[in-house]
Amino acid sequence: MSFSPQSDVWSYGVTIWELFQLGETPWPGNKFGLDFVKELKHGKRLEKPIFATCAMYQIMLNCWNEAPEKRPSFKKLSQDFQQLNAHHFR
Repeated sequence: MSFSPQSDVWSYGVTIWELFQLGETPWPGNKFGLDFVKELKHGKRLEKPIFATCAMYQIMLNCWNEAPEKRPSFKKLSQDFQQLNAHHFR
């Protein structure tokens, strides 16, 4: 396993999910072995958190893009959050 800014973005997406689920554990009861990794590669993702908007969930899904080069950078995420904030408070 290697770590990169793209893998950090994936983890950040999970952290955002945890915030919008009020600290719940992602994938409770799952064993994190090869079978789980295969499920992720075949598109398994966390469901939309209860307190997240569809737009926020889309940001999470972008963080979990299977292709690391297609995941947003942290700069792009910052821009996306600013746009959500501006849109929400208009």
